[in-house]
Amino acid sequence: MAVIGRTFRPAIDTKRCNTCSICAQQCPAYADEGFRQADKSVRGKVFRSFDSQPPPRVTPIEAVTPPCQAGCPIGQDVRGYLKAVAEKRHADAVALIRQTNPLPLVCGTICPHPCESGCLRGAIEEPVAIRAVKRFAALFEKRNQLIPRVPDPIPGKRVAIIGAGPAGIAAAYTLARRGVTPVIFEKTPRPGGMLAWAIPDFRLPRHILDYEMEVLASLGITFRLSRALGTDFTIQTLEDEGFDAVVLAIGTTQGQKIPLDGGKAFENHLDCLAYLFTLHKGQAPDLGDAVAVVGGGNAAIDTARVLKRLGVPEVTVVYRRPRAQMPADREEVQAAEREGVRFFFSALPTRLSRGNGRWHLGGFQTRSAERGAPVEVLKNTPFDLPVTGVISAIRQVPETHWADTEDITVNPDGTLRVDDAQRTSREGVYAAGDAVTGPTTVVEAMASGAAAARAILDDILGEQTT
Repeated sequence: MAVIGRTFRPAIDTKRCNTCSICAQQCPAYADEGFRQADKSVRGKVFRSFDSQPPPRVTPIEAVTPPCQAGCPIGQDVRGYLKAVAEKRHADAVALIRQTNPLPLVCGTICPHPCESGCLRGAIEEPVAIRAVKRFAALFEKRNQLIPRVPDPIPGKRVAIIGAGPAGIAAAYTLARRGVTPVIFEKTPRPGGMLAWAIPDFRLPRHILDYEMEVLASLGITFRLSRALGTDFTIQTLEDEGFDAVVLAIGTTQGQKIPLDGGKAFENHLDCLAYLFTLHKGQAPDLGDAVAVVGGGNAAIDTARVLKRLGVPEVTVVYRRPRAQMPADREEVQAAEREGVRFFFSALPTRLSRGNGRWHLGGFQTRSAERGAPVEVLKNTPFDLPVTGVISAIRQVPETHWADTEDITVNPDGTLRVDDAQRTSREGVYAAGDAVTGPTTVVEAMASGAAAARAILDDILGEQTT
């Protein structure tokens, strides 16, 4: 209960109260009308706007966005679906989740759950396991075949979405819920974007993704697979086909390798996306018995865990900052450690050299005050790590070889340039997800895709959406 003081006349702390109504439900004022008269007490504040006894789940305290919901990029009604599950109204919980989330079972499995970081319960013990509750509700939907519904399509209103990852899916879902017909173009044979090939199946089982795609298809969302922009179609051909708008949700599918002096003769240096994609196709190369993964994000951890599962004896994640500044999910790092992955923190690789019959990854240790601050390279503390392979997981950018011919402006960092409404430099073309922001989480990409869809609804239907 977010109150100040423990006397009969406490005051509501409006900055902490999230209007959960628990205090109202337990308040003696339900039993004694006299308790409702003290205007300055919690009892009085809770009951002063009622002429008669209120129902148990209603609170007249001014509504504020709960911190768990505020921490969710897509603004899920966390409090609402947690309460529904607690009251065994599981179908209601699913309906609340589906209002803004097109991939509830995916999110219930791999979301980094920023909502839990905002959970006030965490200040007392552990935060509520919000992600696990979402997964429970999504599995209830799957078992009971509770297919969501969308309105009938508006005749003649269609939007082309390029990219079947989380951003593209969220854009399509948001449009379908307003009666606009979305068609998603995907360059690979499976929908899901990097969910389908970059995230290992031990983290995201493929049957989960297959189920989510089946639900989306049942809502009238069409997938045109193995169709690549710049090769199989252009933006102009989409416009000629009669689409009212185009969304570029192409992701960041092009990995980059860390520059290493002396590495030109070293054949076993790959970027993580190239490695994971070849693995997905069953063509991953043998990198030997000592592989270093350079990077500190989830892509680095996923790659390291994949290598251990392939039987590589020595897998070392090399990260230039200390452990506390690592962006990867803490639970994924802990899982990697349990599986035998080693970590070398505060180390910046700069070179590859050959000596004593094998290759060595060398560099210097570093010092970093905080994440975002420059890394100080300690030239008096070199390191040397024997390796048979190196995988860089440092940076990913969109593939934009088609941008000039399509009149799409690209920023110096490789992302697509957009305005505040996510419109690109070409009229009628919008962009969303990692292609705009750089690599983010699944739920952040979905938030960007939904925002682009709302801008389109405003432009082509005149709907003012928030």
